[in-house]
Amino acid sequence: MRTKFTKSLLFLFTLIAPFAYAQELQVSGTVTSSEDGLSMPGVSIIVVGTQTGTSTDFDGNFSIIAEQGQTLQFNFIGYADKEVKITGSSMNVVMDPDANVLDEVIVAGVAAGTSKKKLSVSVAKVGE
Repeated sequence: MRTKFTKSLLFLFTLIAPFAYAQELQVSGTVTSSEDGLSMPGVSIIVVGTQTGTSTDFDGNFSIIAEQGQTLQFNFIGYADKEVKITGSSMNVVMDPDANVLDEVIVAGVAAGTSKKKLSVSVAKVGE
């Protein structure tokens, strides 16, 4: 009887052990700009190596489910991509502007029509 109980207990621990190591947590925080310290709405956040993602709300706040030790990648047009490793359930991220992002503009898919118009495009570099 005792060996049967021991085997059942060992089997139960074998089933529970993998769940103890891969614990997901809800990571939340705020994304701000290093230029003026203002919150950044619409920043894309992805858990690297997965298809899990979210974006910041109007106040720059975000919340995402991930495992401790995974890496979050933050993307926003005009700012350098930033990767931050998850060390806890709360994090605040400061993004730096990237002056090289708007060096090129490609115009694709100009509408076809019967009249022809001249198209002019001007490009301004960020930070100049």
